Amino acid sequence: MSASTSARRGVILQPLSPKEIQARVRAGASPDVVAAEMGWDLEKVERYAGPPLAERAYIADRAQAVDVRAGVTLATSAEAVLEADGVDPESVEWDSWRREDAKWIVTVAYARGAGNARASWTFDNAGSNLHPLDETARHLMGITVVDTETDEIDFITDDAPVVVVDDSEIVRMVMRMALEGGGYEVVEAADGEDAL
Repeated sequence: MSASTSARRGVILQPLSPKEIQARVRAGASPDVVAAEMGWDLEKVERYAGPPLAERAYIADRAQAVDVRAGVTLATSAEAVLEADGVDPESVEWDSWRREDAKWIVTVAYARGAGNARASWTFDNAGSNLHPLDETARHLMGITVVDTETDEIDFITDDAPVVVVDDSEIVRMVMRMALEGGGYEVVEAADGEDAL
């Protein structure tokens, strides 16, 4: 919107300071959006947007390096799941942005079928902690909750316990809770050798 259009509508746009531009970009706005909203040239906004864009990329990279299972990073897990789901790796875009409470949100967006999919996590950079915010994020971490109402586990017909094998204690706990909620007795094992 140009300054003359704004004046005709009775809206007076106050110019943003460099610090305000950086705060908007750090909070997830693109330089294009900030420039369009202010009626400025993109180059003017990009002068100030570089540092927060670099910070967003750095945080997204740090989050991808966090282990979600023993020896498996978020990037490795997501890449394997996306490959298995038939997602074009060229469509995958990682990003991050900082909320008003100073916590970071890390996202990955990718083409899925005729549309797009997105997963989000909260990320504590200081502690290198990730927490999935949606089912897609859990799926990309390799966490899949068993729906005990489906026919997928109807093959369990006798009184034998269900053995849950995973090297992640959290995954085993989630699986155990889901199966026990369906009335199954559960035995956990950290690896195949323990399961036998």
